Amino acid sequence: LTPEQLARQLCEDSDLPASFEGYILRAMNEQINDFLKDGQEDGLERVVDPTAYGCSGERLHTIRIEMRVNDVLIEDRFL
Repeated sequence: LTPEQLARQLCEDSDLPASFEGYILRAMNEQINDFLKDGQEDGLERVVDPTAYGCSGERLHTIRIEMRVNDVLIEDRFL
């Protein structure tokens, strides 16, 4: 499952307009980049291999989404 697919599925499941996909994807990518950057600062190697999505070696990370579009506030947290 790629971040793009997850954003699309979240919009479908939550009855959000498709225009929210980009906002959700941006929030996920920011968190992934922060995760990778934090690993560099503390000397740990943190790698997200895009070819490993859906393959063996399960990785569980909490994904937190907080976004506001006009008067609509969306907050979600899931594994």
